[in-house]
Amino acid sequence: MAVPEASPCYVGVARKSAAFRLMKQMGWEEGEGLGKDKQGIKGYIRVKNKQYTTGIGVDKPNPWAFDTAQFDSILKRLKVQATQTNDEADKDDPPVETGTEGTIDSQDQIVKATRPQGRYKKRERGKLVRGYSSKDLEGILVRKVEEPPEVDSSVDGVVEPVEAPESQDFCAE
Repeated sequence: MAVPEASPCYVGVARKSAAFRLMKQMGWEEGEGLGKDKQGIKGYIRVKNKQYTTGIGVDKPNPWAFDTAQFDSILKRLKVQATQTNDEADKDDPPVETGTEGTIDSQDQIVKATRPQGRYKKRERGKLVRGYSSKDLEGILVRKVEEPPEVDSSVDGVVEPVEAPESQDFCAE
């Protein structure tokens, strides 16, 4: 009779792996337990697949956290009610149209839905200097206080103010 071939794995460990060969070299045989008196477990540690991820001490998972259909329906109803209240407010106001002003008001009422720009746009808007008042700019840029004009003391005791020469801009052509 033919000798049955050994399976390529022993309890989940490949027979050709380095770990299996090392254990064989140290005297371990298939079917024996690990330990001084061969009393340990004979197979590998079986791990269960954890399907719940609620944490320690929780017996049942919270079904609301996984099924948000009810929450979505509540949000849809709120959104519809908010648009209906805005429409009712527009109907109550008498329409006032005078030429071009009516078209500008209608353009203001139509709000373009844009995606949120986030922090980048706020940071860039903060860098724009055009939006600052002159008083704010003076505080930020700290203008130097003009120095008082120099005085020329003469021998006669008469003090005459001497104006500082104005700076000239030179153009290189």
